[in-house]
Amino acid sequence: MRRWLPIVALAALVATACGSDDDEAAQTTTSTAAAVVTTTALATSTSTSVGGPTTTTRAGATTTTRAGAATTTTASPRPSAAKAVIEPARVAGIGLGANKSQAIAVLGEPTTTGQETDLSGKKYDYLKWQLSGNRGLTLNFRTESATSPLLTDWNANAPGPVTKGGVTVGDGAVKVTAAHGALMTFCCESKVASVVDGGGRMIVVIANDTQKVTQIIGGDPAFWSRSIAD
Repeated sequence: MRRWLPIVALAALVATACGSDDDEAAQTTTSTAAAVVTTTALATSTSTSVGGPTTTTRAGATTTTRAGAATTTTASPRPSAAKAVIEPARVAGIGLGANKSQAIAVLGEPTTTGQETDLSGKKYDYLKWQLSGNRGLTLNFRTESATSPLLTDWNANAPGPVTKGGVTVGDGAVKVTAAHGALMTFCCESKVASVVDGGGRMIVVIANDTQKVTQIIGGDPAFWSRSIAD
């Protein structure tokens, strides 16, 4: 029986050394946005041999700290076409004379781009952001430069874009007069409220039959008037 004692002792040692993670060490991992900390407790195994008890101590506690991977990025919100503020000399903060790249940087990629022809037969470029069916916000670029035609005028014919007075397409005449003053007779069986500022003119167009806003036009009237029939 004495010859079996070393074998039993060896078996006990192996069983202790190869036990479960709970037996061998207590391991805790904490992850935060700043760091990841890993702590391993001291692992100890004890066995008994013929010569008496033997204690074996393995690697001690180890703490590792490394930079966390969590990253939070907050992007500055860009005004969309649906929330654009229409003014006499700017739209969504984009002023007269801006180029197409500057407009897209603010409003994002347009739904459609192309060319139109004004009443004089001259072609001009436009960018359009559709908001309701085929209606939306359109920016027109009628002058020429070395890099791009420059922004001359704009119009909204769908609800969403709003004047500084809080008026949008579909609002009634009473709200328009309260925000922008008395109406004046305009072309095409309509009336308008007119606001002039900063070298531009904005008109809020109201249909005579419905007494509601059908479109809001802004920019340089020397250009946008070329697309409105007398």
